[in-house]
Amino acid sequence: MRIGRGNPLRSRFAAILLFFLAVSVAFFYVWERVTAVELTIRIERLKEEVLSAANEVKKLEIRKSELSSHKRIESIARDELSLKHPSAREIVVVMPDLECIRLTEKDDAKNKN
Repeated sequence: MRIGRGNPLRSRFAAILLFFLAVSVAFFYVWERVTAVELTIRIERLKEEVLSAANEVKKLEIRKSELSSHKRIESIARDELSLKHPSAREIVVVMPDLECIRLTEKDDAKNKN
């Protein structure tokens, strides 16, 4: 054993170990930064997708309102399906556990009295 400088094999091993430790820390830091940037980009894309989906929902809600408007439905029923409002004689009232009552029969009974 030498007095003073220590074991050269041990010094070389410590230097190599320190070098690999430094390289490992550098690789870890770079990997962490790259991953952070990739995740940030992915988050921004997902935010854009959420915004786009929200806009699409709003457009679809407006479209639903347009398609289900009473004016439109009545127009289609009248023009395309040739439906019309029923006359008083065509209306039948159905009540649970009771007989069907035609409104015209009620009206006839009222007119007779």
